[in-house]
Amino acid sequence: MVLLASCSNNDLTFEELQRAKWDSAGKGFYYISIKDVKGISVESDSIEIKLKGVAGNRIDPFGMSIKEIPDIVRESLTATLKKRLPNSESGYLKINFTEMLKPENLTGTIFLMGDYSGLTSYDRDSAALNNIPEIRSFAFISKEEAKKKWLADGNSDWDSVLDANPLPNAIEIVLENRDWSEVSLHELENKIRDRLIMVSNISFPTIHPEKSQDCFFFEYRRYRKP
Repeated sequence: MVLLASCSNNDLTFEELQRAKWDSAGKGFYYISIKDVKGISVESDSIEIKLKGVAGNRIDPFGMSIKEIPDIVRESLTATLKKRLPNSESGYLKINFTEMLKPENLTGTIFLMGDYSGLTSYDRDSAALNNIPEIRSFAFISKEEAKKKWLADGNSDWDSVLDANPLPNAIEIVLENRDWSEVSLHELENKIRDRLIMVSNISFPTIHPEKSQDCFFFEYRRYRKP
């Protein structure tokens, strides 16, 4: 059971938490452990998590409903707490969810026009992509490979209704680890289109929101079941 609510009587005030020195347990996840106990039952013990404030805003004890906190936030926070602080019975958390949930690598797909047959085209495009510093790595995915992935995912074969493979050839790219935005991704897309002549479309399926400096402050306590 996990509860998120506002709180009024705590050892540290919201102002003190904002000034406190925090230990890090991974990107976007900071903590102050008040009481550590070995042998805590991670699966059976209940955890109470109380929201203290967001960035510079203290939480009004009567102004926030538990229903306003998304389930995914509760679930992610509880799972991370159990994994990263397994022996901590009580303490405080400072969480930047945008930073914590951001993927390690941003990927994209360059879809190509036509048959794109032979090695000459890919050799030329490889040289061009190697000269784009924002791209860390890339790999050519033929339409035959794309079909194998399509079928491996449990999708139906189209051989009975189509004479040709409708999937395009593509190049999958991995971008450098930085704070990407809609603007910087659009600039990269233009750079790719300028250097690769057979581009039909470019997709960035794992784009994340721009980095937010807003931190959520929580108090947590684990209760042992009898």
